This record gives sequence, structure tokens and C-alpha cells, in this order.
Amino acid sequence: MAMMRGRRLWIALALIAASCGSQTSISDFVPTAAEGAPPIPVIVDYSPTVSDVGALMFLLSHPRIDVLAISLSETGEAGCQLGTAVSLGILAVYDREEIPIACDPEMPPHAREWPAEFIAGHDALRDGLPSRAVGADDELPGDLMARVAADSLQPVVLVAVGPLTVVAKALTEHPSMASHLERVVIMGGAIDVAGNVFDSDAEWNLYIDTVAAATVIGANVPITLVPLDATNAVPVPSDYSSMIAARQPTPAIQYLGGLVDAFPAVTSGFYYLWDELAASVAAGEGFATFEQIPVSVVVGGAQDGRTIRSDGEPITVATGVSEPRLFYEHFLDTLSSS
Repeated sequence: MAMMRGRRLWIALALIAASCGSQTSISDFVPTAAEGAPPIPVIVDYSPTVSDVGALMFLLSHPRIDVLAISLSETGEAGCQLGTAVSLGILAVYDREEIPIACDPEMPPHAREWPAEFIAGHDALRDGLPSRAVGADDELPGDLMARVAADSLQPVVLVAVGPLTVVAKALTEHPSMASHLERVVIMGGAIDVAGNVFDSDAEWNLYIDTVAAATVIGANVPITLVPLDATNAVPVPSDYSSMIAARQPTPAIQYLGGLVDAFPAVTSGFYYLWDELAASVAAGEGFATFEQIPVSVVVGGAQDGRTIRSDGEPITVATGVSEPRLFYEHFLDTLSSS
């Protein structure tokens, strides 16, 4: 079933928080677009996981967002073959098959592989999606990013919620692309909290390709970093399945519910709404709180991949989340209202 685009989030904007007697509402965090204002043009660089898919569907469902292109990398958890298949299926669900997809099949020699337990059972990401024989574009994703950004009538928001391999290559090979970007929103890193990589203070997205991470975060382009400092505030709630079941059963909600059932780890206390929060930040929503912090990425040695405070130019860093419960509600309402 195809989804309609551009429908107002009237359910989300009318919802009033009931928890703790608060009178704060979702509308306090979600800006209303001015009449006639164009949508925010977005390029999504990701690799399908439950959280990445949630972020992509949120952006495709959002009335203020226009997804222009999708890029993937072999360094992502799903790789090129599975990642492309899942992405094509999601675009078919949304009737947005005109959106170009490209994946870089090259695995840089310095990049790491994801632990086997992280990618076990990932074929279940296909379940519930239409199958499409068409593959990714022949264009390399870095070239696709640069072309689409240059063709956009407005500066583009690049949303990067996986390893930064493709983004680094695009910025290096197409330096003029930076002038067409409003900002790059990155989910990754851990500034003042523990990392989530085994025996390390690094975070997985940046740890997989530390050279790329250092390149992007050090690039001459506005960066908004959404690290574990902020995403630690939005663990997947224990009643997530019932929250999903209570929504209007749109194809996106049904697919998400199926993923949560297929991957029990999502509700085990390990998962967070990492990439969903980054997507909300890219949409200009106000759930996250921010500070200006100089940040660099350590390359090499025992702290390889760690994000640290530095002496350079500050970037925008998300440091927390206001009203996490309202954020959960808004995310699911967005998927169920389009």
C-alpha cells in the first residue's frame, strides 16, 4: 500500500503529555512550517538496522522533509546487497521509487567489520517489504550526493546515521559539495559518557571507519553531532510493542512492529532510538538539547575512534533530550499519520 505524502501531523500536534502531570505538549518541540514554505531537502546516508530504518521512515513520513537521495556503504551493518534491497522495499512502500539509491561496494582497508552477533538475522529486515528487482544506481554514492546537493534549490541537510565512509569520500572528492550543504547531522560518538564498543570509549558508527569519522568531523562544513550523550536518554521503552500496536496500522507502523517482534534485542534494554533522534534533529525539532563543543576523533592507538573535546572550532553537539516520552509518541505518530 502506497503512503500519501505531506499530510499534517495533526495527531502529534494535538497530543498532550499525560506523564507526571506535565502540561508540555509535542507542539512545543515540533515547529509548524510557515504557509508555503518549501520542505527541507535531505540526503540520507545509512545502512538498514531497526534504528536506521526507523530514521529513514520518519524522514519519508515527515511533512516538512523531502528525501532527495539515499546512500549506503559496504561498511554499514547491512552492506550493499541487503541494504539496497531493504531500501528499495521501503521506497516502494512509500511510493517514492524515484528517489535514487547508490551503494559503495568498496571496503576500505582500514575499516573494521561489524561483530557477527550484530548482523545475525539481518535478512529479517526484508520481511513485510515488497520485493523489487531494480538495484541501486550505477552512480557511486559520493558522486550521487554531490550531484543531488548541487541540483537542489535549497541547501541540503545530510543525515548520516551509519559509518561515515561515503560522506568522507564525497567531501574529499567533491570539495564544492560543502557549499551546498546546510549542515551534516551525524549520529555517532560519545563525548562525556562511556562508549558502546567492547572495551573502548568509542561508539560503533565512528569506530568502524575512524579515518572517515575524523575526516568528516574535521571538515569545513557545519556539523551537528548526536552522540550517546543524547541518545542515552531515549532507550527503547519496555512497552514499545504496545505503543506501536496502539497506532493507526499504516504500512510503516506494521513494518516497524514486525521488526520489533523479529529482533527481541530491541526491547531487551540494549537498544536506543539512536538514529530516530538524529532524524528528529535533522527535521529541526526541539526535543534534543545542544551545546557548542570543540570535538575531534582519535585515530590510532588504544583510543582509536573515540570522540574527545579538543582545542579546535566548536560544533553543535546534542547533550540531552527533553521529554523523552513525548519524543517516543511523536516518532510513532509520524509513522502512523502518513
